[in-house]
Amino acid sequence: MNQFKKLMIASMMTCTMSLSVSAVNAKTTTKTNTKVTAKATTKKATKKAKKQTIKLNSTTKALTVGTSFTLKLTGTKTKAAWSASNGRVKLSKKTKNSVKVTAVKNGNVYVSAKIGKTYYSCYVKIGKKGTTTKATLAVSSNKVTLAQGAYTTLTYTTKTDVSKMSITNADKDIVSANLSDDGKTVILNGLKAGTATLTLKDNVNKTSAEITVTVTDNSASFTIDNDLPGTFSTYTSDHLSAVTTLSNVNVTSTADDDSTSATITGKVKVENLGTDDSDNHVFINYSINDSKGQSVKSGTIMLFNVQSGQTYNFTQKVSVDNDNSYVIHFSDYR
Repeated sequence: MNQFKKLMIASMMTCTMSLSVSAVNAKTTTKTNTKVTAKATTKKATKKAKKQTIKLNSTTKALTVGTSFTLKLTGTKTKAAWSASNGRVKLSKKTKNSVKVTAVKNGNVYVSAKIGKTYYSCYVKIGKKGTTTKATLAVSSNKVTLAQGAYTTLTYTTKTDVSKMSITNADKDIVSANLSDDGKTVILNGLKAGTATLTLKDNVNKTSAEITVTVTDNSASFTIDNDLPGTFSTYTSDHLSAVTTLSNVNVTSTADDDSTSATITGKVKVENLGTDDSDNHVFINYSINDSKGQSVKSGTIMLFNVQSGQTYNFTQKVSVDNDNSYVIHFSDYR
């Protein structure tokens, strides 16, 4: 009987140990299977997410008429339906994920790939044949001739705000250049004879235009008569003879668009008035002759209450046309 009990107890212990090992194995297996399943699920979800990243190789494109490019759809193996919003492009060589786009007519167009109910679009801007779609800066004239002392304006075309425009000028002593507040014109002022190169810049579109400005010296040129300074001939009148000597004769001039205003200055010494003090005056005639010897302006410088042996300053203002050289001749009389 004791032997039978011992056998029963041994059998029960064996069964208990087997059940414990099975429980541990079951727990380990469940844990392992859970990790594998979770890992597989995560990998599948990541792969699915990558697969769903669908996009075009370009969303904007600039073409000229006659040129083309290939538009591709990536991130899917599903066949796309290709279309254009108008007839400005031709679609050819269609595959399920690419199409050749050829520009036919200038203007704007959308080229799209449809997957299910979703459209993926590329905006295409088409310029005329032989032109570029890059922003350009147009100036009404790239070469300007300007008279000294005059001004002119040039217009330019751009959509960029004037605050983003600039003009460089290395020869500011020849011409001054400024941009108008309305952002439409360049204001040029001729300062002295010479040539200056200006650069108008659109700092947004990174484009520029060069302007060459030639400033001409339109002021009249004067030459003092080679006989001066010197002593004038003696002129005989009913009363006395006067001999005068001119010195320090000079001409300064300021020109505008049409004429030159000149100031003639100098000194005159009265050599001999004679003995009749009631006739103490001297008249000096001047004649301004052009390059052909023709007198274009004449007048008289009058000196009153003068005395023999004394020197007097004189100033005479005249105005002549531009674009010529002149010679001034003097003569005196009583």
